[in-house]
Amino acid sequence: MEKGQENPPQDQALAHRVRWADLDSVFEHMGDNTSVGEASNGIHLINDREHVAVRQDHEVRIPDEYLQESYVGQRDSDLRKAREMLLQAKQERPSYKPDILLGLATTFLGWFLGGLSSSVNLASWPGILMLCVAPCGAVGLFVAFIFIRKEENQGKSDLAERVLEHLADPDDKETKTDEH
Repeated sequence: MEKGQENPPQDQALAHRVRWADLDSVFEHMGDNTSVGEASNGIHLINDREHVAVRQDHEVRIPDEYLQESYVGQRDSDLRKAREMLLQAKQERPSYKPDILLGLATTFLGWFLGGLSSSVNLASWPGILMLCVAPCGAVGLFVAFIFIRKEENQGKSDLAERVLEHLADPDDKETKTDEH
C-alpha cells in the first residue's frame, strides 16, 4: 500500500470497501432506532440498537435485446454432441503443411526471377535449375498449397454444418414432428 493512503476498514460489518466520506452522513444517525433512508451513493444504514448494517444498492439495467428475446428449447444430448465436436476440433493441432508449401513455392519463384535477372546460361546446371526446374516447382507447390488449404476450409465448413445440425435455430419457429 502506498504512503498517504488510509488502511481499508477491517470491521466485518463493513464488508464493502467504501470511502469513509460516503459513510459520514450515514453515521450521523447511529443513535436512531429506525432504518435510515438512502444516503449518498445509494448507501443505507440499518440500526436496530444491537446491530449496525450497511447496505449499498446498485441499479441493474437489462439490455433491450434481452427483454425482447424468447427461449428456445434444446435437448441436453444435442448440446453435449455439439460441445464434444467443438472441443475435439479445438484440441486438434494446426497443420503447417500449407505454410511450408507456400514458403517453398515463393522460394522457387525467387530462384526463377533471380535466374532471369542474372542472365545465367540455360545450358549450365544453374541455368537448368533456375529457369526450368524452379518455375515448375513453384507452380506445383502453389497448386498443392491451394488444394490443401481448400481441404482444410472444407473440413471447417463440414464441422460447422455438423454442429449446426445439433443446435436449435431460433429463427425457425416451425416445430418438427420427425425428431426421433
